[in-house]
Amino acid sequence: MFCPDYCGLACVNGDCPNIICETHPEYGFEPVSCAECFYFGGCDDCAFIHMPEICSEEKKVKYMR
Repeated sequence: MFCPDYCGLACVNGDCPNIICETHPEYGFEPVSCAECFYFGGCDDCAFIHMPEICSEEKKVKYMR
């Protein structure tokens, strides 16, 4: 299950495959959903893991893998 508030390292450091698809079409990458992304690390690499106003304990239980 994919948390709608997920924001991982690759989402913000320029490694997002969807951004690479847009900026470098010559590479031939196909866009993927965030849930299918090979960089997706779940709660482990989410920027919001220690921000209870965004990531509550209930969300952690629901989306933690």
